[in-house]
Amino acid sequence: MKASNSFELKRLTSDDCKNEMPQVEVSKETAQAHSRFWDYVLAVRPWSFSASLTSVGLGTVLAYKLATSFSVMVLLATIMICLSVHISGNLLNTYFDYVNGVDDKYSDDRTLVDNKLTANEIYYLAIISYVFSCTWVVILIYLSPAKVGLLIFYALGLVSSYIYTGGVCLKYRALGDALILVTFSPLITFFTFLAQTRFLDLSLLWYSLPFAFFTEAILHSNNTRDIGNDSRAGIVTVAILLGYAGSKLLYSFLLFLPYIILLILGIESSTWMFLPLVTVPYALQLQRQLGNKQIKKLPTQTAQLTLFFGILYIIACAGAPPLFGFIKHLHK
Repeated sequence: MKASNSFELKRLTSDDCKNEMPQVEVSKETAQAHSRFWDYVLAVRPWSFSASLTSVGLGTVLAYKLATSFSVMVLLATIMICLSVHISGNLLNTYFDYVNGVDDKYSDDRTLVDNKLTANEIYYLAIISYVFSCTWVVILIYLSPAKVGLLIFYALGLVSSYIYTGGVCLKYRALGDALILVTFSPLITFFTFLAQTRFLDLSLLWYSLPFAFFTEAILHSNNTRDIGNDSRAGIVTVAILLGYAGSKLLYSFLLFLPYIILLILGIESSTWMFLPLVTVPYALQLQRQLGNKQIKKLPTQTAQLTLFFGILYIIACAGAPPLFGFIKHLHK
């Protein structure tokens, strides 16, 4: 006996599923806007921000150990200022390297070479970032106990970020390394400390040296990778003057000198200084990569090491008693 109400099972094919499922369409304009957004993000080189942020963190921790008051808003303003000036410097480096013929199809920075953004867009974005930093400087001067001193350090930071590849073009005359060594850690640490406490001491220089060497290691690894391209462009960098073998030795010196400093401090002053030494294996790995000429990603990886080392070094400075000069004297 057959059932009166028969039914038939039908196997659904992939085409049937596609027809029955709602289709989510992404417009061409949306996709282009998304791609353009990431072009802007990559153009500012966010991987390099560890060089600024670690120095801000160091200056803040040292100020907190001394100052009776601590302002979160002052810290926020300091971060905004340092990052904005850093971004402007990165963008102007991209702009001037391109218009001066340093960047070409063989360069690692593809922002302008591949027409992802225009030279005018990069230039105006740098100006906007400068203006943004000026706005935060006004806020910081209102909030901070320091006034004129902050303006002096801010002006030094502005000028340094510009003359690296603009104006006198220190990068093209093998002087960019010296500029970065002085500005990125010492200048930022002094600026941050001053904003919180209203006074300065040269003892801060000793604290900032490990970060100064790491920041220079980031730059030097970048210039070592670009020796061939920079030589074709006719510019002179420290890496070109030293050659690959000499540059490898300098990179190793910059990478391991901070560890030697902390090892000595750990033995002589406080075992807290041993904490950042846990990053030594990563440093050894990067040194081997340079020796094997695996250097395409070395600047980014050195910046990552700077961040890992920096976090642990800041924690060590927070836990250790004051180690140097006037800062040490204040706690007696």
